[in-house]
Amino acid sequence: MNHLTIWQLADFARGLGDDHGRSGIDAHLAGCPRCERVVRVLSAVAFTARAEAGYEPPEHVIRYARALYSLHKPESAGLTRLIGKLVFDTGSRR
Repeated sequence: MNHLTIWQLADFARGLGDDHGRSGIDAHLAGCPRCERVVRVLSAVAFTARAEAGYEPPEHVIRYARALYSLHKPESAGLTRLIGKLVFDTGSRR
């Protein structure tokens, strides 16, 4: 049995595509438990993503996160230093 691609299943789960294509996928899913399970998972992910898109955290939480982030000063190790560490690490394993 030829399974559908993940792209086809993701589009189906999100409700995209024309009616003709969707009816063909429906027919395949009726006889393929593997693809049907994937569509169930992808549908749950799509549902959660739609719900998350409308979420706005409270303003006090945003202020708190910004305050915490301003206290953290990341080490400024430029690209040259990083490459040097990677080269040294790779060379020491020979």
